[in-house]
Amino acid sequence: MHKHQNWESFRDSGMLWWVNRIIHTFGWMIVLYEEDDGEVVAASPKRCTDILGFPASVDEEKLESFRAHIGAKHP
Repeated sequence: MHKHQNWESFRDSGMLWWVNRIIHTFGWMIVLYEEDDGEVVAASPKRCTDILGFPASVDEEKLESFRAHIGAKHP
């Protein structure tokens, strides 16, 4: 049985970063709209032709979260 996940866990696991890395190639990203406490209240696709990719520091941080989520070992 598939377990339902929320946007917070999708973001925190690094999966949102991973998906956005891929779709940035095509000029798109998924944007989360949050309350002040961090609760995600909406999500939507957005064109991002002026923002392609992430800073190296973000990539390093999110890659670690993503690896931990999927159970991958760091080389």
